[in-house]
Amino acid sequence: MPYRLTDLLDISQLEQLLKSFYAIAKVGMAILDVDGTVLVNIGWQPICVNFHRVCPASAQNCKTSDLYINSHLHEKPYITYKCLNGLIDCAAPIIADNQHLGTVFTGQFLNEPPDEDFFRQQACQLGFDETAYLKALQDVPLIPTGQVETIMAFYAQLAQLLASMGLDRMRQLDAWKTIKEREERLTVVLEESHDGFWDWDLDDGTAYYSSRWTEILGYSQDEIEPYISSWENLIHPEDRASVMKNLQSHYTGTTDRYEAEYRMLAKSGEWRWIQGRGKALIRNEKGQAKRVAGTHIDVTECKHAHEKLRHMSLHNFLTGLYNRVYFEQEMKRLEVEGIIPVGIIICDIDGLKLINDTMGHNAGDNMLRNAARIIKKCFPEDIVVARIGGDEFAILIPNCDQKYMEEACTRIKNAVAWGNAKNPGTPLSLSIGFAWRDSLPLNMNSIFSEADNHMYREKLHSRQSLHSTIVNTLMKALEERDFITGGHVNRLQHLVVSLAYTLGLPVCRINELRLLAQFHDIGKVGISDRILFKNGPLTDEEFIEMQRHSEIGCRIAQTAPELVPIADWILKHHEWWNGNGYPLGLKGEEIPLECRILAIADAFDAMISDRPYRYALSCQEAINELNRCSGTQFDPNLVEMFSQVLKAKFQLELSPYHIASI
Repeated sequence: MPYRLTDLLDISQLEQLLKSFYAIAKVGMAILDVDGTVLVNIGWQPICVNFHRVCPASAQNCKTSDLYINSHLHEKPYITYKCLNGLIDCAAPIIADNQHLGTVFTGQFLNEPPDEDFFRQQACQLGFDETAYLKALQDVPLIPTGQVETIMAFYAQLAQLLASMGLDRMRQLDAWKTIKEREERLTVVLEESHDGFWDWDLDDGTAYYSSRWTEILGYSQDEIEPYISSWENLIHPEDRASVMKNLQSHYTGTTDRYEAEYRMLAKSGEWRWIQGRGKALIRNEKGQAKRVAGTHIDVTECKHAHEKLRHMSLHNFLTGLYNRVYFEQEMKRLEVEGIIPVGIIICDIDGLKLINDTMGHNAGDNMLRNAARIIKKCFPEDIVVARIGGDEFAILIPNCDQKYMEEACTRIKNAVAWGNAKNPGTPLSLSIGFAWRDSLPLNMNSIFSEADNHMYREKLHSRQSLHSTIVNTLMKALEERDFITGGHVNRLQHLVVSLAYTLGLPVCRINELRLLAQFHDIGKVGISDRILFKNGPLTDEEFIEMQRHSEIGCRIAQTAPELVPIADWILKHHEWWNGNGYPLGLKGEEIPLECRILAIADAFDAMISDRPYRYALSCQEAINELNRCSGTQFDPNLVEMFSQVLKAKFQLELSPYHIASI
């Protein structure tokens, strides 16, 4: 931005200086702004003030002279010109950094005695009072050309001095402007970044704290005294020593900057995590800091988020126990430090996959949480208990003996047994193994592998009995949901056995058929009650979910030795004669005979029993419905034989009570 002379010089002081010079030299002069505005006017002659500058015609002559001078100012240090009104004018430009700021002007004098005829004629032409005009002419000073050159050399130097002063001032103003712009930008940055600013004078201990600095801690600026000690007194006692050590290192120049994270007491009484950063602005000749400034940022939320992320990275989300990463880190640490004796216990949940497959992952997750809770309670807080796999837990125990390890395993087993007794339902079963070392060199992976092998040996011994227990538990759960009560299983067994006898099946197949009648719907333990007991027809999505029960039941049966022979029949007992059943779309005699028998008997019993969405049919209505679906849903030959079995045994309307007595 271009500057004006009034921006750069103290005009009042300059005027006093020129008045003093005029008192000595008696030479009038003026300082003009670049646009011709007169800033200082000393010793101007009456002939100009009272005549030439008043009359329009002579004033135009003055303006023409001024324009000439301005257009030739840059040609040499000063210019001398005889104006159209007959007097001598001189001027020296004030130029700073190639900018014309103003002009040092002198004139209104003559080099030789005046030509009175010229001035009489001019008075007549311009309408001046000749006597008064000529009297004013007599007051015009006579300054020889040589003396004028001396005066103008001085004025040229004065112009250069004023230009130099103006340039210094311009640079100062530019610097202040730059500083102000930077301060404004810094203020915007600090406000937008929500950083607090501080500035300390280490000589007298005074400090400046910005409004944001105090706001972060909930204080007003009036509540924080402007001393360094005000900050120090708010630091958490546990953090103060390390913070001051960092500061001292920077004060002495050991570190390039100061940086620390620490807690400060907020007005609310809570401790806020602060990140402080700073740098020495001034150092003495010995390199000691004299002034330090920096920022103060609230990182409490970031700190908590970081701690949460770190906790998540080292803990299992589902159980809250340590994860495998942390467990292996601790194994490595104990091995490197050579800490002995040391032991590892491995626990594995038995049958978790079966629970997930049949009762859903929510049930499996609940079992995992329950196991984690039980195991964790068996050990002190400083013992590392971790979930290291899908169904596997590990406990790392330093400074223990073999007896402690054996007792720890017993504690876990007793805690599991007590939990099962207290919370009847799906039983929790853990296979447990341990290994222990009391000598170096220490190989933690070897200890882990040994404990793992011991655990798997125990699992092999308990697997079959456990799966049978789980299957019985699932059946009990299904009964408790009122799905297979009311004699359904007994009636169904009577019906299938009657048809099997008629077909001449051997006793071994009839016994398996009885088992199928009992367990064919075990997969429904994994289906939501909302679907099982819905009043009204199922939606397409609900029907797809319901169809899963045959696959779930098959997986359950495959885990129990006594049910393995009927697992495939459980899978296929909803296949249709025409191939429109599920889950495999088998048709005709591709469907096992036992499944075809069960399908007819199960449908018949369902029709003559009340359901949430309809009343029971009569036996004759049910037989009619079987005949209607013969050849599509059911084997037509078996439907005919089933109808004959019922009619041969009874000549009256059949009821569930009568069926149960067959």
